[in-house]
Amino acid sequence: MFLYLHAAKYDLRFNLLPHIAVAVGLLLLTPVMFGITALDSGSAALPLELSLPFLGVILLTSVYSPEQEPGILDTVRARKTPYLLICGIRIIMAMLITVILTCGFVFIMSVLECEVSVEHALASCANAFFLGGSGILASSFSGHAVIGYIVPVLYYVIDLMGGLGDLTIFSMMRSGTMEGKAVIFAVGICCIAVSILCRHLRIRSS
Repeated sequence: MFLYLHAAKYDLRFNLLPHIAVAVGLLLLTPVMFGITALDSGSAALPLELSLPFLGVILLTSVYSPEQEPGILDTVRARKTPYLLICGIRIIMAMLITVILTCGFVFIMSVLECEVSVEHALASCANAFFLGGSGILASSFSGHAVIGYIVPVLYYVIDLMGGLGDLTIFSMMRSGTMEGKAVIFAVGICCIAVSILCRHLRIRSS
């Protein structure tokens, strides 16, 4: 248990902290871009669906980045704590921080008299996990963090321009419903799980 806590503390300090700073910066910029005071439910969906999904991209996509250089990966393999377990700890921490930041932002909107609810927070988390899941899967499969950032951004742009049916992340904004959010959440979690498998296979083959 001590080893796991130490690994979590180390990764929080040296790997996650810069990404947390970027995520907080995004949240601070969001009110400037959209305004978050006294919004009705439809208007409140704009910052939640246009901005907050990128929290998942920022925090999850970079999970495998520290060891993408072969030499560093060999060093990590030599440690007592299994590498994939370390990745699992990073993913859990990134997801928890995503939830905390998302719920915190929705709470602030509520304090500022916006018509938001727990459903808005859950839907926003689902979007973040979906985009972040697509990013971490692309990063794991390709072995390049840059690809991991490009894929969710492309998905976001395509969805924003034309809509992607049940897999749209903009259902609150377009129809005022939470339709498809359960599917989005499930797909995101599956992408995260498959990314671990891809990483495992990549390690075995290297």
